[in-house]
Amino acid sequence: MELIDKEKVQQHIDSFSNEKVYLHLETTNGAYASHFDETFFSASAYIRNANISYANGKISGDGPYRVGLKLEIGWVYGEV
Repeated sequence: MELIDKEKVQQHIDSFSNEKVYLHLETTNGAYASHFDETFFSASAYIRNANISYANGKISGDGPYRVGLKLEIGWVYGEV
């Protein structure tokens, strides 16, 4: 595994702009373990193999990193 290089990631994001791509986005803050502690709020999101096209995209932050993709009908956003 390599450290995130924002410039390299941005180049990849730009290279797929206005192309049909498949999106897999999965986030969780403990949804799989929430039954062990009822006081802990857990949330998750999951989308797999959604065919999308985005007009532009951006990576930002210094860790955690945020990536947003501007779709025709809105935005897809993730943070890591």
